Amino acid sequence: MRSGSHHTEETREKLRQLGLGKTLPIETRQKISLSLTGRVRGPMGEEQRNKCRLAHIGMKLSEEHKRKIGLACRGKRHYGVKAFLETRAKMSLSQKKRTDFSWKPGRVPWNKGIKWAEMTGENHPLWKGGVTSRDRLERVRFRGTVQKLVFERDDYTCQICGGRGGSLQVDHIQKWVDCVEGRFDIDNCRTVCMDCHYKITFGKPKPKGIKAWGHNLKYFKVLNG
Repeated sequence: MRSGSHHTEETREKLRQLGLGKTLPIETRQKISLSLTGRVRGPMGEEQRNKCRLAHIGMKLSEEHKRKIGLACRGKRHYGVKAFLETRAKMSLSQKKRTDFSWKPGRVPWNKGIKWAEMTGENHPLWKGGVTSRDRLERVRFRGTVQKLVFERDDYTCQICGGRGGSLQVDHIQKWVDCVEGRFDIDNCRTVCMDCHYKITFGKPKPKGIKAWGHNLKYFKVLNG
């Protein structure tokens, strides 16, 4: 075969069929290995990579083959969980030595508190048409404005059982659903513990399995006792 020429696809298929099931002698394999020693192979083309990928689809390695791969990789630096953990430790140390970070502890970000009109509401790329209900928004506003005022007025004490501190909530004397105009009226609100609030709402004691309940749940364990 002349140098630089290539076999046709038909010839390659014939050679492949002839070689099926045959095992080369050790001497021949050693010669092939020596001839390829030091040879630098160029990067594979897209077509060659696809051929290799297709050739390995569905291929199952024998236990002997797996054992040989394991022996060949044993002792190598970047192999196994141990090497992975060592690499992570080295990366961590290298990052700790860095001093060129743009952010430092205690430094206030330049954009803290800044709201961009072009990135709020309907202008935000994640806007979903206003799926947050008006009732939910009202409850969020209530927790941020009236709730603390009610707790302070009642000295963080449940107005039903007299318990002070613990998990406190605000109960609307006239219900939140029925009296829309009284939702933010402090005179329509009173401080209650979670157990009392549950009993007022459902007319029965709170089951032991329920650990937390209520829209305006707030913890004041420091004041307990």
